[in-house]
Amino acid sequence: MSYSGEELLRMWRNGQEYFGRQLSQREMAVELGLNFDAMHGLLYRAQQAEDIVTDNDERIELVEKGNTREYMARGHNIKTLEDLIKVCEIDLEKWRVDRHVANAWEVTIKEGLTYTNFQVKAWLTNKFPAPLQPVISDVVIKNFGWSPEESVVSEVGKALILADPHFGFRKDVNTGKLVPFHDRDALSIALALAKELEPELIALLGDWLDFAEWSDKFIRSPDMYNTTQPALIEAAWFLGELRLLCPRAQIFLLEGNHEGRVTKAINKQVPYAYGITQPDTGLPILSVPNMLPLERLGIQYIGNYPDGEVWLSDNLRAIHGNVVRNKSGATATSILENITATTVFGHVHRQELASKTVFGRDGAEVISAFSPGCLCRVDGEVPAVHGRMNWQQGIGVIDYGQRVLGITPISITQGAALFEGRRYLGKEYIDQLKEDTNYAF
Repeated sequence: MSYSGEELLRMWRNGQEYFGRQLSQREMAVELGLNFDAMHGLLYRAQQAEDIVTDNDERIELVEKGNTREYMARGHNIKTLEDLIKVCEIDLEKWRVDRHVANAWEVTIKEGLTYTNFQVKAWLTNKFPAPLQPVISDVVIKNFGWSPEESVVSEVGKALILADPHFGFRKDVNTGKLVPFHDRDALSIALALAKELEPELIALLGDWLDFAEWSDKFIRSPDMYNTTQPALIEAAWFLGELRLLCPRAQIFLLEGNHEGRVTKAINKQVPYAYGITQPDTGLPILSVPNMLPLERLGIQYIGNYPDGEVWLSDNLRAIHGNVVRNKSGATATSILENITATTVFGHVHRQELASKTVFGRDGAEVISAFSPGCLCRVDGEVPAVHGRMNWQQGIGVIDYGQRVLGITPISITQGAALFEGRRYLGKEYIDQLKEDTNYAF
């Protein structure tokens, strides 16, 4: 029998009603005779669907914990509690509104042009609460004699995680000088670590290219014009260096929201160009897999943002991510609530690591949400909401084995990083870049 993601989510959250007790997702998969990975994907997409984003920048978020719900609506049209109840179809016979707040503020787009944003939050409690039953498992301790000689040593794999370099430039309108968004010191450290570690897997978590001049989010100034070509050249050069250093590694490049700017721009500006492909490859002409030499470099592109994902091992998943929370550590904590396997993500440009322990059929398992940090500049040069953001540069190294993961965040500060007792210093590679590409950077 097949189930929709919404049906599975309802059954998982109301295990007492459907199975007589609250089950873990792995237990539920066994109970229903389903493949766990397939069921996990349906559950994840159903949970993500609870965050609704509209073209008018309306955003509605729902956080449900046990017998309570928290709604948050932000945008132009939902201004009052009554609006929120109507749009979200809240059944007041079942749910009691404990408290709510409504805020409004003016947003200036440019001189003489403003609009009003509204935010309504409401906290609700189920009038007919269902009993919440914690999962408790037996503790079994076995005493045995042990010596170092009897330790079981097995080979493990190593994955290198790189995120958000935002290859792109501003061009000085007076001198023509290209000012990069990406940080060459940080990127050179990534290459040095790749050479040192020789990882079996390399996950590039998206926003590899900034595509600033394709954006409709920020007002494009003349210093962003004609910067796509040099960004593509340097991004391709870096990927080529990475492949030379790790010739046997599997490399995955995930689509991020910035790569999605190209499709959005085509749809808005030249819709008749959408979907035009090269006859020999079948790839859209204006697409990242076609703009970068990914096929020649043996790099697999994972599209379909924000749902694109790649499983690096049985218990390690990589995504770009579409969640950002304001406080440090809050994004990883938020993502951790909705995952059933360790997930590495980018997008947030911060180093964050949060973990939880879940108990399944095979015993305890630690699941983590991990963001390695970004490889773009953090000095305010990258176009963002504010001039200087709470961002951190970093790289992730993950050792993976059967059911066990070792996550190592590597911080990069002012062009230097420490790892396993060694200091790595960033190196300006502009001369080599010019020589290899014959481009006037």
